[in-house]
Amino acid sequence: MKLTGKTVVTFSERPDGAPAAIKAWFYPGENFGHRFVYPKSEAAKLAKADSESVAAMPDEELNGFATRPTVRT
Repeated sequence: MKLTGKTVVTFSERPDGAPAAIKAWFYPGENFGHRFVYPKSEAAKLAKADSESVAAMPDEELNGFATRPTVRT
């Protein structure tokens, strides 16, 4: 990835009418980013709906982490 002085956010492909989904987030000047990881049960649904792989971890390993979806207002 080419370094930039700006934040770079990549989005997953989504069906028409579906909300935007952030796939990765890169801070200015960094060549590594942050990828969003979902509980395995949720990742399977997202991957099927989007026909794209989704980073996942076993549900029990994510206990205690915020897994609520954000709602656009």
